[in-house]
Amino acid sequence: MDEFLNRVAPGRFITPRLIHRGGPIRIERVQLLLEPSGHGAVDPVEGAVWRVERRSAVDFVAKWVRPDKIDGCYLPDVSGKEPIWNWRPVSYIIYEEARTHNQSE
Repeated sequence: MDEFLNRVAPGRFITPRLIHRGGPIRIERVQLLLEPSGHGAVDPVEGAVWRVERRSAVDFVAKWVRPDKIDGCYLPDVSGKEPIWNWRPVSYIIYEEARTHNQSE
């Protein structure tokens, strides 16, 4: 994990919150440690990813997802509401607003 963090640091990426380092940990314990979100999310955390290393190399990756998670819950086809786009950075939104404003003039 330390090598990973060192590699992404120059790009100032938002990295996953480290919940546990060491030996085995039960999913029930991880569930308790997931909330509150380490990134300020207002919705419940979707799940957790295990990055298992052996001999200083990634051996495998596994993911647990909450059983009540609804895929696409922010899309109109599923929610019946306007879409919620969580992926747009503020600079993109400002750019889109300026572009739309300039087109209407």
